[in-house]
Amino acid sequence: MCQILQVCEATYASLRVIPLPSVAQRENELHVVKLVRGENRFINKGGIAGAGGAYLPDHRHTIIRMNQLLPTFKEDGRIARLYNLDLVVHEITHQVQHDWLEILPTWMIEGMAVYVESVPYHNGTLVFEEMNFRAAKGIQRCTQNRFQIVELDTLMSMDRDTWNESFEKNPSSHNRYYTSAYLLTYYLLHLREPEATMRVDEYFTVMDRANDQSERSAATRELFANKSHTELFQDMKVAYAKQGFHLETIEGYHF
Repeated sequence: MCQILQVCEATYASLRVIPLPSVAQRENELHVVKLVRGENRFINKGGIAGAGGAYLPDHRHTIIRMNQLLPTFKEDGRIARLYNLDLVVHEITHQVQHDWLEILPTWMIEGMAVYVESVPYHNGTLVFEEMNFRAAKGIQRCTQNRFQIVELDTLMSMDRDTWNESFEKNPSSHNRYYTSAYLLTYYLLHLREPEATMRVDEYFTVMDRANDQSERSAATRELFANKSHTELFQDMKVAYAKQGFHLETIEGYHF
C-alpha cells in the first residue's frame, strides 16, 4: 500500500507543476483509487477486458487489477514488491486530468498518460530530468532502433469510443496505438522545431476556451502549423532520426 500511495502522490504532485493540462484540486476532494482482485470483478466494476486498470469518469475513480501490478511474494505469502507501478501512474494521470478528457483529442490524452508513466521513478519522485523517449515500454520492446507507427490519419482521428472498442478487440495489438500516441506527444513536447507557430501551453488555453469541436480541431491543426498528416509524419521521422531512431508507418493499420 505504501508503494502504491507513493506513486499516486508522486504522479499528482508532478501533474500540478509540469506544463501539461491539469486542474486545481477541488476543495476537500479525494482522488479515489480502488484495488480489485480478478478480471471478472474488474470488468463488473467497469473495467475493460484485457486492461490492467481504468479511470471511470462517470464515477471519478480509478480501478486497478492487483495482479497486473506484478507482485512478488515472500515465503509467508505477503507481497514483497510490486513491479508494474507505472500502470498506476497512467490511470492517475487520466484521473487528475478529468476535466480535459472531453476537450483534448484522444491521442493526446493517451499519449500524455504514457509519457508520464515513462518518466523514471526513484524513491517516491518522478525524475523528469532523466526523461527520454526510449523509456517507454513500447520502445524498450523494440529489437532494433525502429518502430512502425500507426498512420497519423488513423491515430489522430480516433475518438474515445473507437479507441476503447479497438482495445477490447485486441489489447496486445492496441499497444501500438499507445506507443504511437506517445511518440507523437513526445515529439510535440521535446523534438519540434523551436519556431513552432503555437506553444503547447497556448494550445491548452485555446482548447479550454473553444466553443465547439470545430474550433478545437482548428487549434490542433494550428498546433502543428496546419501541416498535413503526411508532412507532420515526415517532420517526426526527421526529428527521431536525429536521435538515432527510425520511424515507419503501417499503412491501413486497423482492427
